Amino acid sequence: MEKCSKLFFLAILLINLGGCRKDKELFPGEHLPFSNGIFSLELISTNLPEETIDVNFFDRNEVIALTFDGKIFKTLDAGNTWKLTYSMSGFPPFVESLFITEDIGFVVGGKSLCFGTGCIPPGGIVLRTVDRGENWSVVNYVPNGETLAIEINDHGELFVISNSTAYTISKSSDQGQTWEIVDSIPFVMQDISFHENRGYVIGEDGNVAISQDYGVSWETSQEFDALYGTELDIAGDVGYCIQNLRQVYVSNDYGNNWIPAEVSGNRSYVILDISPELCLIFGAGRYSGGDYGSYWGGVKYTTDSGISWKEHEFNDLGVITGASLYHENYGYLVSGSKLIHLTIF
Repeated sequence: MEKCSKLFFLAILLINLGGCRKDKELFPGEHLPFSNGIFSLELISTNLPEETIDVNFFDRNEVIALTFDGKIFKTLDAGNTWKLTYSMSGFPPFVESLFITEDIGFVVGGKSLCFGTGCIPPGGIVLRTVDRGENWSVVNYVPNGETLAIEINDHGELFVISNSTAYTISKSSDQGQTWEIVDSIPFVMQDISFHENRGYVIGEDGNVAISQDYGVSWETSQEFDALYGTELDIAGDVGYCIQNLRQVYVSNDYGNNWIPAEVSGNRSYVILDISPELCLIFGAGRYSGGDYGSYWGGVKYTTDSGISWKEHEFNDLGVITGASLYHENYGYLVSGSKLIHLTIF
C-alpha cells in the first residue's frame, strides 16, 4: 500500500475533493454568529493569508499563520493586516506550531517530493524563533522527508516525528537548539502527544507507539482497525483520537484502551481538549451537493468526557482546519480565508 502522510490529507482538503456520502441525517446548518451556551463563534476577518492551515495566537491581536505553500505570516491587529516573516523555497507545507515560552516557538512541516530535472525536495523542517515569530531559522532537517508534529513532555524536552526513508522520533533537551534521533518506528507517523511520563504516537494502519519513560524508549502495537490516524490529544486520563478522518475514538484510561464515539462520519481535523469534560472537534459538515460543491464547517463536542456527543454544521463556513487557544476561554479557528473567534463559557 502506498504510504500516506498528514500532508497528503491536507492537500486533498485544500483542493476540495468532495463526493456523495450517506451519513446519518443532521440538523439544518447554523449561521454565524452562533452560541449554544457552551461555546460561541463569531466571524472576525475574511482576509487570512492564502492557503492558511493553522494559526497560533499570543493574545487576541497577535498571531502567526502557517500556510500550505511554505510561508509564515504575522499580524498585530487580529488579522486585519498581515506581514510575511518567513518563506521557504520549494513551498514545503508548514503544518503545526508550538510555543514553549512567550518568545521561543517552533514550526514544523516539509515535503518529500518535487518535480523537474535535478530538483531537490525541501525535506522535513523544524523552524525556531526566539522573538515571537519575527525571525525564523532551520534547526532540524530530514532529507527527503516530512516533519509532521511537535510536542513537549513534562521535563521540558521537545519531540518531533518525521517520515523519510526511516520513520524517526527526534528529541531536543536545549529548547530546540540541537536535536538527536531517539528511536525509529516501523510505520508512517502522523501525530504525537505527551501526558506526564507517557508518550503516544499514532499513524498508519491503526498502529501506535507508546513510551512510559518520557520518550526515552518506545514500544509499538496495533490498536485501531483503521488505515491511518491523523490527530491525537491525551490530557489526563481522558484522550481523543481521529482515525480515517471520520472516526473519533475516546480513551478514559490514559490511552490504554480506546472506544469509538457515536458521531457522524463528517470529516474531523482538529481537537481542542478544553477540560476533563469538554472537548471540541472541528472539521467538515455536510457536502453542499453538485459536481463543484463544497463542504460546510462542522463541530462535534462532548460535555461528559466523550460519553455523549452533539454536532453543529455551519453553512456560511467551509471546512475548519485549524484552532488555537490564547486563553483557557478564548481562541480562534481557521476556515479558508475566514478567522473565527471562539469563546468557551
